[in-house]
Parts: sequence; structure tokens; C-alpha cells
Amino acid sequence: MLQGKPNVAVVEAPRPVKLQLKSVSVGGPRLSIRITHQPLCYSWALVPVDASSQAVVPTSQALVVVPETKFVNELTGEERSLRDPLPMYSAREIHLIRKIQHRWMVFKAIRQARLQCLTSSLPTLVQNSIDRGKSIAFIGYKMEGVTLMQILCRSGYAEVAQCIQDHLHAIKKPLTSLSLEYLLSLPKEEYEKVGVIQTHMARDFKEFQTVFKRLTPAEREKKLAFFNYYTDPYDPRTIQECIQQSGEVLMKKFSRILKTGQTRTKQSIQQIVDSAMFPHSHLQVETYLKKYSDKPELIRVRAL
Repeated sequence: MLQGKPNVAVVEAPRPVKLQLKSVSVGGPRLSIRITHQPLCYSWALVPVDASSQAVVPTSQALVVVPETKFVNELTGEERSLRDPLPMYSAREIHLIRKIQHRWMVFKAIRQARLQCLTSSLPTLVQNSIDRGKSIAFIGYKMEGVTLMQILCRSGYAEVAQCIQDHLHAIKKPLTSLSLEYLLSLPKEEYEKVGVIQTHMARDFKEFQTVFKRLTPAEREKKLAFFNYYTDPYDPRTIQECIQQSGEVLMKKFSRILKTGQTRTKQSIQQIVDSAMFPHSHLQVETYLKKYSDKPELIRVRAL
């Protein structure tokens, strides 16, 4: 019989675990082991057995009470001891469960989209989609979804657009933090706020402000529109075919500046339409021709 208060420690029953081996190479290869709890199959639980069956294990310093536990299926009543195979999901079952969960999420998304279409007007849904996509890319026809950087590029000032974009990236500000009205009203003394510091960049930026302020909203949309783009959403041509078939339009624009050397001009235009990857806007070509109007021969050798 034990005299006095025994020194007894209760040890928590072991839980099913899995070992994940991860190779880490920090200053040389190293192996780390991470132990995480593995979930049991549905309706299975680890429950303690009655107190009378708890085992008392003597040690050199104290008596250690180890609670007896078992696995019990709450639905079927089946029981398993810790010595039996653990009621865990197999790799195939986990894969099938994830497929079911993925399909369920897709079903919920489709149902939510249908519900939104039934409760909201179609023009509102389209406009909201356009507004969300404006900060990503050109997603529509004409001026729908055109971003500020794309306006600068379509105006013929791609270098200024890249300069501003690099500056915003360096100071960790999103492109959506700038507006067209802000750029047009920015005084020359504050050009550095948008990263325009170099002299030729400041000159081009000032020219963009001057030209764009003179244009009405209708004129802006007309001049920024692509002239070698799809004519409508049902145009069967590819974008390369649209560009290659715009040689006559480019020839008329170039002929206003280049009065002589029509053969060489046609050859230059053919090189442009063959090598161009993206369509051109009216204002982009006008800016290009204006830039080299005092040196017409450079128009043929420079890349549009």
C-alpha cells in the first residue's frame, strides 16, 4: 500500500500522426521532420476507455498513468484499438474527396453567377465587368477598358508611359492611383512626381498634355481608336491580317509628309505591317509623323 501522496503523472493518449519529410538546402542539404495531425475518417473519433481500464506504469521516479483509448465509429458503433489499423483516408480517397470539393465549388460559383444575372440588369453587369477590367487590359471595343498607360501609348508616347510605370513600380503605388485628369493638369514643376525627369521625356509629356487638352471627348475616342483593328466583334480576320491589310491607310497618312520617293515609302510601310505585333491608333501615327516632320527621311528608317 502506498503511503502519502504518490507522484503521479498523466500521459495524454497518442494521436494518429503522419510524418512529412522535407529536404531543405540552407548552407548545405538538411533534413527536417514535421509532425502534423492526420484527420480520421468521417464518424470515427478517438475516445477514452472507462477509468478502471487505465494502466499504471511504474518508473524509477513516479507512477505514470496511461489512459486507455480506442477508436469508435459513432454511426455504426464499430470499435478499434490503437493496435488495429487506423481509420484514416487512403491517398485515393483523399484525391476523390478533393475532386468532389472542387466540383462543388464550381457548382456554387455557377449558381451564384446565374442568381446574379437574374437579380441584376445585363447592362449593369457588363459595365461592372468593364470597370473591374480597366486596370488590367484592353477588354472591349473602341475605348472600353483602356487604361491610362494605354492612352499614352496610343497617343504615341510609349516611352513616357514606360517611365511613369517604372516610377510607380519603384515607389510601390498602383497604376490606378493616377487619373487622366491628374496628368493633364500636372504643372511642369511637378513632373518629377510621376517620374518624368529627363529633358526629352518632359518635352514629350508636355506635348501630350497640350495635344490632349485640345481634343474633345469625341475627338479623343476617334483619334485613339485603332485603324487596323477588328471592324466589329464578328470580324473573322486575325489581328495580323488586320494589320497587314492597313497598308493603304498608312500610305495616305505618310504621303501627307513624304511628297517624294513613293516607292521607298511603300517599302517602308510594307516592313511596318509585316513586322508589327500590335495595331496602331490614328493619334499614334500622327505623333510619329509630327516628330520627324522636319526630317522626312528618318520616317522611313525609324520603327513605328
